[in-house]
Amino acid sequence: MKAPPRKVTIISIFSLGLLASWITSGTLHGLDWEKTEVVASAESGASSPVAEFSFTNTSKSTVTVTDVKESCDCTTALLEKKTYAPGERGHIVVEIDPKGLSGAVVRTVTVTTNEKDHDLYVLTVKAALPEALTLTPDALHWAVASPASPQSIEVKVNLPDGVEITRALSNRDDFKVELATLEARRRYRVTITPASTASPQMAVVLLQTSPTLPAGTTHFIYAQVR
Repeated sequence: MKAPPRKVTIISIFSLGLLASWITSGTLHGLDWEKTEVVASAESGASSPVAEFSFTNTSKSTVTVTDVKESCDCTTALLEKKTYAPGERGHIVVEIDPKGLSGAVVRTVTVTTNEKDHDLYVLTVKAALPEALTLTPDALHWAVASPASPQSIEVKVNLPDGVEITRALSNRDDFKVELATLEARRRYRVTITPASTASPQMAVVLLQTSPTLPAGTTHFIYAQVR
């Protein structure tokens, strides 16, 4: 008895080429970015935080950047040119204006190209901006029945243009508050003296500034007898 004939499937080189083309067209894109997320920081009084995003056109076709859109008016994205030949490198420099900002800030830049299969890229900048004010120490404490001696907090202004602390006001009359300017718009000293430490109590001292501080900035000093 003869064995049944084997079925032979013939895949042409042409068919393999079409398959490879179909696979790569769905997985590859023209601009290959070294990073799409960058953490930037700015020191006290320093210039704006800057992040650089580098890319290479890894496709076999010329790629044109058709649009670069920032997520906020405080962000500026600079692209050296729009069209990149195969194998050519490029850079986008993103700068954040820190005025009125402090703490953790996240901004994005959306890059649109003329690519057919992947024409949109989102770049993210995470900036660690200094707080508007630094208090050293961050609060004052007296032990109950201890001497009612004066204690001081130094206030450092971290905003690029500085800020003037005009007054330091306590919510309690039995805590004496004195404000001294160590360096105009940059460094101040607030000295607080309780009238008595006979029992637990707490005062909140408000720092008034000109101009006003960014929303969410802590500008209170806590003085507590405990």
